[in-house]
Amino acid sequence: MVATPGLRAAIEQGASTEALYRIAVEGEMVPLTRNALTQARRRCTSLAEVYRVRLD
Repeated sequence: MVATPGLRAAIEQGASTEALYRIAVEGEMVPLTRNALTQARRRCTSLAEVYRVRLD
């Protein structure tokens, strides 16, 4: 993920984790779980692997 100027500014201002997450998603960041499930749907990985990695 590339940090957008808005995300950088929020980091510099000490924004909360929740605010940073929201800004990142608005900047088109794809959350790890969503991306992993997409990869499983495309049969690039298995659901077992998605669950294994997400539970680590």
